Amino acid sequence: MPFIQFVLAIALVYAAGRLIQKVKLPAILGWLLCGMLVGPNMLNLFHEGITGHPAFQLLATLAQVIVGIMIGSNLIVSKIKKVGSSIFELAIWQMLGIFLTVTLAFGLIFAWLDVPFLIAIIFAVIAMATAPAPVLSVINEYKTDGPLSRATVSMTVMNTLLVNIIFYLFISVLQSQFSEASTSALVNLGLMMVVPILIGVGLGYLAGRFIENAEGSGLGRFLTSIVLTTAIMLAVDYWLYPTPMANYIILGATFSAALVNVISDDQREALSDGFSPVQSAGLLLIILNLAAPLDPSLLVQAGIWSLAYIAFRLLGSFIGSNLGGKRIGADSTVQKYLAFTMMPHSGISLVFSSMAAQVIGLVASDLGASIQIIIPAAALINEIIAVLIAKKAYEWAGEIGQADDDDDYVNQDTSYATQSRDARYYNN
Repeated sequence: MPFIQFVLAIALVYAAGRLIQKVKLPAILGWLLCGMLVGPNMLNLFHEGITGHPAFQLLATLAQVIVGIMIGSNLIVSKIKKVGSSIFELAIWQMLGIFLTVTLAFGLIFAWLDVPFLIAIIFAVIAMATAPAPVLSVINEYKTDGPLSRATVSMTVMNTLLVNIIFYLFISVLQSQFSEASTSALVNLGLMMVVPILIGVGLGYLAGRFIENAEGSGLGRFLTSIVLTTAIMLAVDYWLYPTPMANYIILGATFSAALVNVISDDQREALSDGFSPVQSAGLLLIILNLAAPLDPSLLVQAGIWSLAYIAFRLLGSFIGSNLGGKRIGADSTVQKYLAFTMMPHSGISLVFSSMAAQVIGLVASDLGASIQIIIPAAALINEIIAVLIAKKAYEWAGEIGQADDDDDYVNQDTSYATQSRDARYYNN
């Protein structure tokens, strides 16, 4: 029965995406809305009996690796050298804008309500995170290309890496203060980030050499390498810790980054074309998995708090992106619209809020419960509007449909982000 329900849930979510495309809206919006519909809080087709099954957990892990591969395929050394430190600097500015704005705004509100300032900092740390799957889904669906699209992909890479490091260090420090049994921050960081990076880079390089000599696209070898890499990481993960702690998006990103720097441009393009259906399936599964737990009733409980969280996060992102974009000389579309394309937040925010709520709950259960209500409710509202706003941002930037069907736009020169539109399109 769980298998039939799982297949039915997947079919409904896929159909919802196709249906919503008929009215010129992104498929991911249909996936999100239908994902909530089939989730445990409504139709209960996609429930804990499915998500807790080892087979599904393996599929979900592979889906995370696939999302990481999409991100990491942008990390081509020759292209990164052209960008230099500009994208890193832009990511720092954008994250700093969010952190300071959310901390200051909620800090003032919470001071008035006699809520500890630490809760405002927790909100701010979580708010810095961008969910990579929805970001990439919009770019893939609308074949966007140009300064904004390329900056967004590169920023997603940086955000995934930096936010995970910051959050897990932060939460580990809190654990060390509130729980005598907690593991040190450095050990947690090593398990979650460093080990996946080392395994991803090492096996990605070997996979690149393996694929390099393949006849044709090498897709079969590529898929085999992905499965083997995931299996090895899972084995190491369970050996090091009782439950999985590794970041599998980082594993996929580093695996892909190492691989694409070994193979030729033609092989990269051929792999991109062949891998596209797998990519879409992975995205759909990730979106379903993050949408299903969202509870519409949280909207009533969270109310204005969730709306304030969304507004302060977007304001901080806009301030940081605008200031950072001006500092690095980014294209005007990056300065004006990057905050909108980086809006997606659910998935990673649900994981972070759950962990933060557990830690804070050790000393203040009511505050932990508040975190668990406000941020998931904000994620629910935000995700519905974020994909629509992201699409509009690409329209305003004139980038929808600019990638050719055979153009691996995710793998191309991200230095467009720091070139003016005139220089990019008219000075050839």
